[in-house]
Amino acid sequence: MKLLNTVRRVLLLHHKQIQAKFFSSAADFNTVNNSQCEQEYGHTPVMPAEIIKALNPQDNQIFIDMTFGAGGHSRQLLKAASIKLYCLDRDPYAYEKAIKLADEYGKKVTPLLGKFSEMQSLLTKHGVKPNSVDGILIDVGCSSMQMDSSERGFSLSKNGPLDMRMDGKRYPDQPTAADVLNTLDVPSLVKIFKAYGEEKRALKIAQALFDARYMLRTINTTHELADLVQSTLGSEQRFDKLKRTSHVATKVFQALRIFE
Repeated sequence: MKLLNTVRRVLLLHHKQIQAKFFSSAADFNTVNNSQCEQEYGHTPVMPAEIIKALNPQDNQIFIDMTFGAGGHSRQLLKAASIKLYCLDRDPYAYEKAIKLADEYGKKVTPLLGKFSEMQSLLTKHGVKPNSVDGILIDVGCSSMQMDSSERGFSLSKNGPLDMRMDGKRYPDQPTAADVLNTLDVPSLVKIFKAYGEEKRALKIAQALFDARYMLRTINTTHELADLVQSTLGSEQRFDKLKRTSHVATKVFQALRIFE
């Protein structure tokens, strides 16, 4: 809801023929192969042609990539036309990549470090006037760059510290996913798993996490969490929206990523 409200405010402020389109892709299952983009940016846009068609960039227009990530989408926009592009991301690692892109494209690219809620103030700071933005791109969710980094703790397929903070480098005191699991009570954990993961066995999983504390067991890594959920739910078989077999902890990880 916060994201939608933020986008609504920006669209009202910059209403000059804006075409906004939301693209959500599961980075765990991104199988598109584009060696150049992977090597340079670590991210291959799943629908580059559709994005360019929807946004239809023209020379001298202004665009915002609100989820810069590894820069794959931004590069596609910059190749399509001579535009001015503002690259927003809350992840300091992504911001560093945006700076490198700015080194390549000069004044055509302006890196912005911040959350969606900070975008309007950041644009104002950089002199972007109302009714001047022509298009906004949002690719909601974790980027493949984040998912593939085991030390970030976003993916259950890679063992690492259960972190999941988008901007932990920027705010080191922000609680990690492990802190959330090891401190919140059962009702709070249930709310997180249900609201953000639509996990139907939320209560059973939350209770198992809570009970683990009394056995002096804390959950600190991605595989520890995945194993606990699997041992709690047993041999229950699950499938994703494409009818593929999925791990029983997938929705718990999704919930924590969104909550963080």
